[in-house]
Amino acid sequence: MSHFLQSLRDAAPYIHAHRGRTFVVVAPGSVLASASQAALLGDIALLHAMGVRVVLVFGARAQLEQRLEERGIASTLVGGVRVTDESALHELQAAAGALLMQLMGGLSQRLVGSPMAGAQMHVRTGNFVEARPMGLIDGTDFGFSGRVLDVDQNGIRQALAAGDMVLLPPLGFSLTGEVFNLSAHALGGAIAARLQAEKLVVLAPEASALRQRYETQGGHVTPEQAETLAGEEHDVELKAALLAAKEAVREGVRRAHVVDGALDGALLAELFSRDGSGVLVSASPYDVVRRARPSDIPGITLLLKQEASHGTVVPRTRRQLRSTLGRYIVVVRDGLVVATAALTEEPGSGLLAVSALAVHPAYRGRGLAAQVVAFASEEAQRQGLLRLGLRTTQTEHWFLSQGFRRATPDEAALFGQDALAPLRPSWLLVRDLPAAGVTAGVASVGRAGQGLRGRSAVGPDAVEPRAVDPESAAPRSETIDPDPSTL
Repeated sequence: MSHFLQSLRDAAPYIHAHRGRTFVVVAPGSVLASASQAALLGDIALLHAMGVRVVLVFGARAQLEQRLEERGIASTLVGGVRVTDESALHELQAAAGALLMQLMGGLSQRLVGSPMAGAQMHVRTGNFVEARPMGLIDGTDFGFSGRVLDVDQNGIRQALAAGDMVLLPPLGFSLTGEVFNLSAHALGGAIAARLQAEKLVVLAPEASALRQRYETQGGHVTPEQAETLAGEEHDVELKAALLAAKEAVREGVRRAHVVDGALDGALLAELFSRDGSGVLVSASPYDVVRRARPSDIPGITLLLKQEASHGTVVPRTRRQLRSTLGRYIVVVRDGLVVATAALTEEPGSGLLAVSALAVHPAYRGRGLAAQVVAFASEEAQRQGLLRLGLRTTQTEHWFLSQGFRRATPDEAALFGQDALAPLRPSWLLVRDLPAAGVTAGVASVGRAGQGLRGRSAVGPDAVEPRAVDPESAAPRSETIDPDPSTL
């Protein structure tokens, strides 16, 4: 019970944020042909019930290939694109029509005990997509394979505003009445871009394996990385999903998600949890690294309290934090403070002291401490300082791996007394920095930020350091010693 309640509470911010937003979901035929179709439709219906405006674009390649094979009809793919002759088009219309009826039936059920029990949902489909033939490319006539020419944005928006879900097959229509075979991935991306949807969500097989490669960064990749991954990918549908996500983001869609459609609950986990389950494609990185704000004090307090309980960081009161807030930086993931540290210049030393470094227990081992050190290094260089300095009792080895060294006796004299724990023995470490303007060896984290699921970046207030009150009663040097597992 407690796990369920906590999960529901954790999902609440996303429920609020997604209500009234437009999501375009692309479900290829291979996903819909799997045993998970009923559960997937239930999850999509749940999105609708929570106020999300859903456009569901489905593919039918798997169903078409089955019909072609059963009827002994030969069909050719060139560069992954089908050459659609009249026979293939006829079978596609039959396959897409049958799947359309199947999906509408699945979205209409209201059985007691099912996710859609008591739901009152209407599904609307229609000729919202105008298409044109691909034509003759490198000597190949692609027949009735087409490209999206235009989308009836107003018609789709009116349907969504009326509370309907829009369901679209991989077909487009011309002004002369012809029907064209469209890529569901390209169609979904085009609709998301035309509607300026909040999200494009593409279901794809094996997406969970791809997610594992980017687990430490919350599954986030940039459009450029998505394009590179697509070039390396052998699975046709995963390649198409990555390219559609990349293109949608470049066309103005805020975030695109590639989610494993065969994994039960993956869609909801991706959209209603902080870390998601799939691969997020967005122009900005997931984590925000910036100067602390008053609203961050509760989060910073909690992190320091957790570290202090292990004896690795000296505790601070909220009053101390308020009076020295200008010294603190935070790493924020979808509104949650997941790491923090204080940066203080030692007067006349040419050294920026790092203290109170703490990482959220759920995010240890994901490189957040390294992000903090990188930010501190850039901050020191902006101030014209040549060294970082810190105290530690248990994590010396990790800091040595990050380019720190033990301070010389002369450098040790530059450290002020640790006023919070003056009798606590500790190692004093120093990291030499390149001169201002030389960035070798320092990771850059300065980019523009975004919001929920989210996966954001450094805000503008991270560029200019805030002044530290010289009259503050808080110490200038403090013990830093996070648990080694946090790094």
